[in-house]
Amino acid sequence: MRDGDGNILTDENGPLYDYGAGNNAGLQRPQLPQVNFLQENRLNTMRTTTNLIGLIGYVDITPIEGLKITLNGTVNNNENHYTYAQQSFYGFGAQNYKGGYIYKENNQYYSVNFQQIINYTRDFGKHNMSLMVGHENYNYETQTLGGDRNNMFSFFQSQDLDSAITFLSNNSSSSKYNTEGFFFRGMYNYDERYFFSASYRRDASSRFHPDHRWGNFYSIGGAWILTKEEWLSADWLNMLKLKASWGQQGNDAIGDFRYTDTYEVSNTGGELGFVQATVGNPKITWETNSNYNAGFEFELFKSRLTGSVEYFYRKTTDMLSYVLMPFSAGYGGSYDNVGDMSNKGIEIDLNWHIFRQKNFNWSVNLNATHYVNKVLKLNEDNRGNILDGHAGYANGSHFVGEGLPLYTWMLRKYAGVNDEGQALYYVQKDGQLTTTTSYTAASYIWN
Repeated sequence: MRDGDGNILTDENGPLYDYGAGNNAGLQRPQLPQVNFLQENRLNTMRTTTNLIGLIGYVDITPIEGLKITLNGTVNNNENHYTYAQQSFYGFGAQNYKGGYIYKENNQYYSVNFQQIINYTRDFGKHNMSLMVGHENYNYETQTLGGDRNNMFSFFQSQDLDSAITFLSNNSSSSKYNTEGFFFRGMYNYDERYFFSASYRRDASSRFHPDHRWGNFYSIGGAWILTKEEWLSADWLNMLKLKASWGQQGNDAIGDFRYTDTYEVSNTGGELGFVQATVGNPKITWETNSNYNAGFEFELFKSRLTGSVEYFYRKTTDMLSYVLMPFSAGYGGSYDNVGDMSNKGIEIDLNWHIFRQKNFNWSVNLNATHYVNKVLKLNEDNRGNILDGHAGYANGSHFVGEGLPLYTWMLRKYAGVNDEGQALYYVQKDGQLTTTTSYTAASYIWN
C-alpha cells in the first residue's frame, strides 16, 4: 500500500499489503476478505525436505545354453519432512492464529519388490522360441506422524512444535499393502516374419478379502510382416506389418482396507470409544480390463514416413467404483464391482522425418485418437434410478447409467424463470409434474 504521496507504507515486517478490510482508504473487498496472497506467500512457510534411498540388485545365472535364471530385487525408502507455518500479523492469520500457527508432518514410504524369473530361448533353423516363467512379490508400507500448535514464541526465529504452547492436535497412522503374482509368457516367430505370443498371470492383492484376493489374466497376440513375403515388393514400401492382440490386466487401485469396516478411536467422556469411519464390502474383487487391438505399422519412402493405424476395444468388467449412499443409510458409501464399461476407437500415429543427417535430425509427429466411452451393464442393486430412460445410480454430480458415458453430468431439468426472474426446475410432486425454485426438492426431474 502507498500513502497519499505515493510512498510505500511499511511496518516492522516489511511492506504493507491491502487485505481488503478497510485498511486501504476504507475500501472493502467483497470476495476473499482478510487475504493477500502476495504477503502470505512472502511470510508463510511451506517447506518439504525429502530423503530418498534406493537399492537395486540382480543376479543372472546361465546353467546351460539358452537358459537364464534372474533374481531381481529393489528396496526404496522415502522420507518426507513437511513444515507449514501461518503468520499471525495480518488478515485471516491475525484473526484466527494467536501468535502464529505451526504444523509438522513426517512421512515414510518403504517398499520391497522381489522377482524370480526363468527364461529359455532356443533357435531351430528359422524357428525361434522363448519361454518365461516367474514369481513376484511386492510390499509397501507407510508411516505418518503429524501435529500442530499455535501461539508461537517467535514466528521467524523458531518454527518447531516445542516453540508453540497451545496444543491443537497430533496424529499418526500406518498402512501396509502387498501383492503376489505368478506369470508365464511364451513367444514364437518363424523367419522373423510370423510372430505369436501368449501369456498368463495369477495375481493376489491385500486390498481384497482373502476369499476374493486372486485374479487370473491372459493375453494372446500375433503379427505378420508382409514386406518379407516375395509377392510384396515395392521401392516406396519399406515395411508393412499387420498385428492383432487381446490381453487382460487387473486393477486394484482403490486404496487399502476397502473390503472391511474401519473404525476410529475416540474420546467419549474420558473413556475409550470407537467410531465407524468407513463401511467395507467383502465381496469386491479385481477389476479386469480386456484390451483388443488390431492394426498395422508401416515405413514408406526410405523410412522417411513411419507410423501406425490401430483400432482398439477395451472392455472393463467388474468395474470398481465408489457408490454413494443416501444419508438415511448412515454412511457415505462404499466400493463395489458395479458392472461393465467399454472404450472403443481408433488411433493414428504418423512421423515424418524431414531432415536426417549425422548431427542434425528434424521430424514432425502427428497423433490423433477418437474414442467412445459407454457403461454397458450395471449390477441390479446399482440400477435404482432412471435418467432419460437409462437405469443407473447417482454418484455426486454425475450419473452412472447403462448406455451412457461414465462421467455423465446429472443436472436439474431447467423449466425457465418465474415472474421474479428466479430459475424454475421440474419436480415430481404427488404424482404430478410441477416446477419449483427450491434447491432442496426431494424429487427433481434430472437431465
